[in-house]
Amino acid sequence: MKFPAIVRNLRKTFVRKLRKKDASQLGSSLSRTINLESQLTRSSKVFEQHFLKVLNTLEELQTAGSELSSQSSNMLALSQSEQNPINSVSRKLAPNLEFIERSAHEIDSLVKIMETNRHKIDETLSFESRLDQTFSQLTYIRTLFAVEAAPLEQNAKVMFTSLVEEIHRLQNDVTEIFAENFQALRENRGTIGGLASSLAKQASSQISIHAQSQREMERAIQTQTEKLTQDIEANSAFKNESDKIAQSIGTAIISLQTQDIISQKLQHIFEVSGEMRARFDKLTSIKGKRERCIEFRFLENAALVILNQIVSIKRELKDADRAIDESIQNIIHSIRGMDNTSGLLQDTAAEDSDGESLIAALQSAGTMVSTSESFLTQAFKTIEPIRSQTTNVSSTIVMLSSQLHLIGLNAEIHAARTGESTALETLSAKTSGISVETRDLCQNISVQLDELSSALLENVNVLESLLGEARKAHEHIHSEIPKETENLHHQSQLYRDCQTETQQLMQELHRLTRGHESRLEFEATMLQELDAMQSAHSEISQLAKRSADALKIEVSVPEIMSGLLSHYTMKSEQNVHMQTLGLEQQNEPAPSDFEMFERESSSPDEDLGFDDFGFEPERQTETKPKQDEELGQNVELF
Repeated sequence: MKFPAIVRNLRKTFVRKLRKKDASQLGSSLSRTINLESQLTRSSKVFEQHFLKVLNTLEELQTAGSELSSQSSNMLALSQSEQNPINSVSRKLAPNLEFIERSAHEIDSLVKIMETNRHKIDETLSFESRLDQTFSQLTYIRTLFAVEAAPLEQNAKVMFTSLVEEIHRLQNDVTEIFAENFQALRENRGTIGGLASSLAKQASSQISIHAQSQREMERAIQTQTEKLTQDIEANSAFKNESDKIAQSIGTAIISLQTQDIISQKLQHIFEVSGEMRARFDKLTSIKGKRERCIEFRFLENAALVILNQIVSIKRELKDADRAIDESIQNIIHSIRGMDNTSGLLQDTAAEDSDGESLIAALQSAGTMVSTSESFLTQAFKTIEPIRSQTTNVSSTIVMLSSQLHLIGLNAEIHAARTGESTALETLSAKTSGISVETRDLCQNISVQLDELSSALLENVNVLESLLGEARKAHEHIHSEIPKETENLHHQSQLYRDCQTETQQLMQELHRLTRGHESRLEFEATMLQELDAMQSAHSEISQLAKRSADALKIEVSVPEIMSGLLSHYTMKSEQNVHMQTLGLEQQNEPAPSDFEMFERESSSPDEDLGFDDFGFEPERQTETKPKQDEELGQNVELF
C-alpha cells in the first residue's frame, strides 16, 4: 500500500475514535443535565422564596406608607379645621376683648363726664355762702317785724306775728334742708371723685388686660399659622415621599414578575432538556445517516435554544437585581427623608403652650369681665341715688323759693293793709327783695342741679348699658371656658395619637427595610447552577454539531426546530431564538473547521459510524505490516 493510502487510513481511524469519544461525552453531558436540573430546581425554589419574602415586605411597606400618608392628612385636617381649639378660642376671645376695649373707652369717657359733674357740684356749692348771707338777713327782718308790729292793733299784730313765725319756720327749714343737701352734695362730690378715680383705674386695667390678651391671641394665631404652614409643608413632603415609596414599590413589584418569567423559562429548559435526552436515547435504534443527522442537528440547536434561555434568565435576574435594589434604596432614602420631615410634626409642646396661653387669656378676659360687672354694678348703685337725690334737692329748692317769695308778697300785702307804718312797708319790701334774690339763687342752683342730674342720668344709662353687656359677656365667657379647655385637651390628645401612630409606622418602615441597605443580588441564588447548565449545554451543542457535521448530510434546520419553537407562543421570543440559531440569515449553519477537514480527507461514499452506539458497522481496512514500517515515526507525529 502506498503512503497516501496509509495516511488516509490513519486519519479515518483517528476520526472514528474521536467520534466515539464525542458520542460518549455527548451522552455523559446529557445525563449530567438531569442532576443539574435538580440543582437548578432547588436554587429556583430558594430564589422564589427570596422573591416572595421581598414581595411580602414590599406589600407591608405599601400598607405602612399608605397609612402614614393617611395619618399625615389627618394631622393636616386637624390643623386646618375650623374646630381647631386655637381657632375656636380665638373666635370666642375676640368679642370679649372687643367688649373689654370698648367698655374701657366708654368708662374713660364716663370718667371725663364725672369730672365735669364734680365741677358742677363745686359750682353749686359755691352758692351756699350766698344763700347763707341772704337767709341770715331774715333773722334781722323777723326781729324788726316783731318790734314794728307790737304797737299795732291785735288783728294786725296777729297777722304780722304769723308772718314772723312763717319766716322763722321757713328759715329753719331752708337752713336745715340746704345744710343737709349741700352736705350731701359735698359727699356726692367725694363719691363721684372716688368713683371717677376707680373707673379710671378700671379703664386702665381693662386696657392693659385687653392689650395683653390681644398680644397673646395674635401670638397664638401667628404661631398657629406658622404651625399650619409647617404642617402643610411636612404633609406635602410626607406625601411626596409616600408617592415615591409607592412608585418604587410599584417598580419593584413589576420587577418581581421576573420570578414568573424565570419559572416559565426554567420549565421550557427542563422540557427541552428532557426531549433532548429522549431523542439521544433513540439514536441507538436509528440506522439511517439522514435520520441520525436530523437528531444531532436537533440536539445541537436545542442546546443553543437552552443556552439562549439561560442567557435570558441571567439577564432577567440581573435586571431584577438592579431594579429591585434601586427601588429598595429609593424607599430607604424616602424613609430617611420622612425621618427628617417627621421632626416638624413632633413638637406639640409649643402648640399646647399656645392653646393654654389662649385659655389663660380667655380666663383673664373672663375675670376682667366679671370684675367689670361687679364694679359697674357697684358704680350703678352708687350713682343712681345721687341722681335721684339731686333731682329731689332741686325740687325742694324750687319749693322753698316759691314759699319765700310768697312770704314776701304777704308781707307787702299786710303792710299795705295797715297803712300806718312806713317801717313795715320797708321791711315788707326788703322781705320781698330777699325772696326775689333767693328765688334767683335757687333758680341758678336748680339749673346747676338739673344739669348735674341730666349728666348723672347719662352716667347711669351708660353704666346700666355697660352692666347689661358685662353680664351677658360674663355668662357667655364663663360658659365657654370649660368647653374650650376640654376641646383643647381633646384636640391635643388627637394630635398626639396621630403622632404616636406616625412614629410607630416610621419604626415599622425602618424594620421592614432593615437589612436591605446592601444589594439583594437575586442572581447569586441561581448563578452557579445556571453557569453549570450553560457549560453543559454549550458542550452538548458543540459535540452534537461535530457529530452532525461528520455525517455530511444536508438537512433543514427550520423544519427540525419548528416543533420545538412552536412551544414558545410569544412571537418575540420565537424571533429571539431564531436569531440565536441564525435561521433568519441561512437555513444551515456554516461548516465548521472540523467539517472542512473531513471533506478534504474523506471520499463522498465513505460512511463513518458509532459502533458502540449501534450505528452502521465500522468499515475494516486491510493493512500490511510493511506499511507500518514505511510510516516509521510519522504515525506518532500525525
